Amino acid sequence: TPPQIFLERRSHSDLHSTMASKEQFIKLWEQCFEAADTSNDGIVTFDEMMALQGKVKGESKKLAKEIFEREISNPTKRLTLTRFKALGEEAWGERGPFPQIVLDMMTEISSIGAAARALKEGKNKAVQELKAMFDKFDTDSNGTLDLKELQYFSARMGAPLDQKELEVAIKEMDT
Repeated sequence: TPPQIFLERRSHSDLHSTMASKEQFIKLWEQCFEAADTSNDGIVTFDEMMALQGKVKGESKKLAKEIFEREISNPTKRLTLTRFKALGEEAWGERGPFPQIVLDMMTEISSIGAAARALKEGKNKAVQELKAMFDKFDTDSNGTLDLKELQYFSARMGAPLDQKELEVAIKEMDT
């Protein structure tokens, strides 16, 4: 059966608002899965669903909570994209088309996932840029910056350090 939240009675105005097409619904449904699948492995784990539940509120939280309780309510269970798609197809088959309010809550969930992915990609890019900068100054490619390399780095960054300052800096940073 589809998630209960899709079966609940809506107010008269909700039921007559813009209806989603099946294609819109399924696309958003899959984006909701992507929002929860933060590891991008095609499986939503208990921990991933718990994290998603903590980020949404209102009707969206009800939807996440219901799917969580039905499908992966203990740490050993997992929800695959195939199973999640089947849930969406069941929901559409039994109760579609849905009013705009359903699309709105699904859009909220999927936007949280998009924001999380963008943040992760931004972090990955920043790490790559720092690694490239480090590699540029690691002239002997040994994975460390020695005194000479650090001196060159500090001078290139516009803040040249003398021998004593470099030794203090290395002592502070080298843990």
